[in-house]
Amino acid sequence: QVSADPRERDYWARLLRANANLGHVIGLVPPLALRPDPLGAARTAGPYLQKRADPAKLAKFGLVDLALRNVDPSGPFSRVLDVAGVPRTSLTYRWVDFLAFALSGLPATETTAAAVSFMLEEFFAAGATMEYPVGGSQAVADALARGLDV
Repeated sequence: QVSADPRERDYWARLLRANANLGHVIGLVPPLALRPDPLGAARTAGPYLQKRADPAKLAKFGLVDLALRNVDPSGPFSRVLDVAGVPRTSLTYRWVDFLAFALSGLPATETTAAAVSFMLEEFFAAGATMEYPVGGSQAVADALARGLDV
């Protein structure tokens, strides 16, 4: 459960719905094939989508609708939050802003939609688990230090 606040649960559900089809498409196409211009995207991403995409999800993807709302994979993820109607003052917006920062060092207004969309799709998929090193972050730092001492 995201929050005890019913408004936050609604914002979270709206965000996941807004991200679902974008996340599906992002997962199918290598990042270098993603382009903001429709003609270029058709040339570079089209072959991947034809081979691997679920036609039902592509039909719902709504490229035209997203383009009309100024959402593209290379643009900022904040546009996806805006399309979902997530207020910038909400816990949901701030949580995703933190995730964007953890991913890129930039806020959601400056982190690409492709990066955050893929991360949300992977992190919050049914049955997803987070792997963590035994010994935590300190174990990673110690291993790096041992590698430098060799």
